[in-house]
Amino acid sequence: MRKSIIVGVDPGTTTGIAIVDTKGNVLLVHSQKGMGIKTLIKIIQDYGNPVVIATDVSPPPKTVEKLCKTFSCRLYYPKQNLSVSEKETIAKSVDVEIKDTHQRDSLASALKAYKNFEKLFKKVEKTLARMKKTDMYDSVVEVVVKNHSENIVDVVRSLEKEEQPKEVKKRKRLPKEVKAIVDALRKRLEKQREEIERLRRKLKEKSEKVIYLTEEKVERQIKNLEEKVKIREKALSLLAEIRKVEKEGFVPIINLGAVSKDLVYLLKKYIDFKDVWVYSTNEEDAKIVPEVGMEGFIIPKVESLVTSHLKIIEMEFYDNAPVLRLKREMIEKKLTKSGKRRFLEWLESYRKRKF
Repeated sequence: MRKSIIVGVDPGTTTGIAIVDTKGNVLLVHSQKGMGIKTLIKIIQDYGNPVVIATDVSPPPKTVEKLCKTFSCRLYYPKQNLSVSEKETIAKSVDVEIKDTHQRDSLASALKAYKNFEKLFKKVEKTLARMKKTDMYDSVVEVVVKNHSENIVDVVRSLEKEEQPKEVKKRKRLPKEVKAIVDALRKRLEKQREEIERLRRKLKEKSEKVIYLTEEKVERQIKNLEEKVKIREKALSLLAEIRKVEKEGFVPIINLGAVSKDLVYLLKKYIDFKDVWVYSTNEEDAKIVPEVGMEGFIIPKVESLVTSHLKIIEMEFYDNAPVLRLKREMIEKKLTKSGKRRFLEWLESYRKRKF
């Protein structure tokens, strides 16, 4: 049986721990910064079997309560917090070097608990000496303290009964027929266990696959939403540009850079392309103009406007953006007779829409 011990703990940023045996001898006084509960458990196990874990405050800290549950032992704490002077007096009652207040507080807790159980420890010692069972001291102390037992003789008898070897009954041999059935059932059971394990692995694989597919689907949805948000932001930006240009008396030209057909069709949901021109870096993009209802198309090579009649009107720039100015004299110089008529019709419809 391992040695019965009493442990005093002062938890905190720096934790103090003190260990005394059930005869009042100090076995350890130690403090350490950042000492976790795992370290405390390891230290306690190295010194023996704790029957009491004590603290100097009321109510007891959670760390102390956890230690008690871990070792299934008694918790001791005073009705009121021990005063500094009382802790100083208790700690100085033994010839031990104290390096800090954490060591002092944990030692005071352990010694205070020992004093509380001292009469019980001595009673166990005298009773066992009378019964000539002193070798059972630590076992009896553990049961008496942990179980709040008062009758030490009954505890000794109970422990002795537990230590007696149990009579091993000889097993009768099974008949061959029964043994064959049992062996067959065992084999069947083993196969079923293997099948259950196989199904568990398969279920795990399926679950992981479902989780992966679900995550993949969510990622796709997020990506789609992000693209839609970008398109809406682009549409809002273009609308702001269009309003700014119209306010200054210019015909708006949307600068899309390299035109994406999908982008243009999505923008069409938010922007009315009627009477709007588009500026692009690729002549092939001009094919999309009539499909979405744009008025015309501009390419940067000649910085000119290409109408449906392939006539040319030079652009101007306002605030670094390409625009067309609403001045008849400038338009008439650039359009042929047939082109002039069509452009003036557009200009008239634009003005009616604006005013």
